[in-house]
Amino acid sequence: MNFHHLKVFLAVVDSGNNLTRAGERLYTTQPAVSLAIKELEKEYGILLFDRLSRRLSLTGAGREFEKYARRIVSTVDDLEGAMRSWGESGCVRVGASMTIGSCLASGYVKTFLSVRPDASINVSVFPSERLVAMISKNALDLALLETAVNDPELTAEPFMTDVLVGIAPYAGKKKIESIPFGMLAKRNLIFREKGSGTRDLIDEEARRKGIMLNPSWEVMSTSAILNAVADGIGFSVLPWRVAHEYVDLGKLSYFTFSDAELSRKLAVVHHRDKVLSPLAEAFIAIVKEDAAGRRPSS
Repeated sequence: MNFHHLKVFLAVVDSGNNLTRAGERLYTTQPAVSLAIKELEKEYGILLFDRLSRRLSLTGAGREFEKYARRIVSTVDDLEGAMRSWGESGCVRVGASMTIGSCLASGYVKTFLSVRPDASINVSVFPSERLVAMISKNALDLALLETAVNDPELTAEPFMTDVLVGIAPYAGKKKIESIPFGMLAKRNLIFREKGSGTRDLIDEEARRKGIMLNPSWEVMSTSAILNAVADGIGFSVLPWRVAHEYVDLGKLSYFTFSDAELSRKLAVVHHRDKVLSPLAEAFIAIVKEDAAGRRPSS
């Protein structure tokens, strides 16, 4: 097996099955890329790509080949990176979902850099689905997510419980009376976008109760939601860790639900075959040691 051929194959896949773009990514020519693919196919006696109307698409064998190729290439990349940064220097690539990135990640990074001053850390704050894809492609060492991970290739270790509360324009006091969950259907709602961990939890509770919720706003920014509610535009449901500062400042009031408690586990996620570097392990230890955030009173 030629390791370089595996990297060429993955470059083609990651370039939309386009030989020319793969060549540009690898700083080589399209014929060289095409030759590497043909040599792989000849070696194993299979077709990795169907070639229809001068366009490539992965065959069933090609899709299976991709799984192993990614595992082999990522393991070798990990080996090289780990050996070069085995001591105190090096870089950790961390992903954080939108909510975690807005309220927790900066504290973890600050602590990490204070105890590992010679190290560096790259943080990517994206929706959970994108972070899962990045982990699968070894573009991240680990990610902090608030959504359940069902991919058998990934390992998820809970590190914190997150509680969601309702938030409303300030009503003269921090906490207002608990309401039935179904009352949300009678409010002007401002929610995160579908697919976010927060939205998934709300929608699942609505499905269980047979309630239709139709938000008038759907946004990716939790800050935008907080400001919109503070301006009196509507109501929302957000993690307490995100909302409590606005509540403490008297910009919002919060409420709980008399017939539901919305909570989920935040988790450290990485590929099951990932050999975590000492720096990555140190970052995870900081996350686990972080004191639990304030929980709203019932």
